[in-house]
Amino acid sequence: MPTLSRSKRSRINLISAVTHQGTPRFLLRHETLGADIFINSRERLCKYAGKKPLPISDNLCVPHAKLVTAWQAEPEEDIELIYSPSYSPV
Repeated sequence: MPTLSRSKRSRINLISAVTHQGTPRFLLRHETLGADIFINSRERLCKYAGKKPLPISDNLCVPHAKLVTAWQAEPEEDIELIYSPSYSPV
């Protein structure tokens, strides 16, 4: 069984969502998650959800970016982003 050295590791970013029907949706990317990729994932979610999606986002800087805020304010985008609390003890 081949083993990989530490230099051969790769980084994969994951954006996930669950539709109203309970179907999981995933988007895997090798590049750094930016506002453009975040918007693309949300547009794809809107296209396939069938109903108004209510994605829950963490408090990373990407969902709060000016580009994302401006995109969300557009009238043709029927989406509302919900942010998880910045501190949430379990």
